[in-house]
Amino acid sequence: MPTASLNFNLPEENYDFKLASNAAAFMLACDDIRNYARQLRKYEERKEIPTEEVSEKLYELLSELPEL
Repeated sequence: MPTASLNFNLPEENYDFKLASNAAAFMLACDDIRNYARQLRKYEERKEIPTEEVSEKLYELLSELPEL
């Protein structure tokens, strides 16, 4: 069975390590923002979504992610 490993030189590459370790959380946040926009279009029947509204939702989701 194939395997893959990521190796980091800590503490020098700590930022890269945290980024790789939290990639799934970042992906889920992107999916959440996609679903949020979909809900606005589908259930609220909105043709346009102001960028400020999406930006606020994005900041809300990002604030829930682990700090890098």
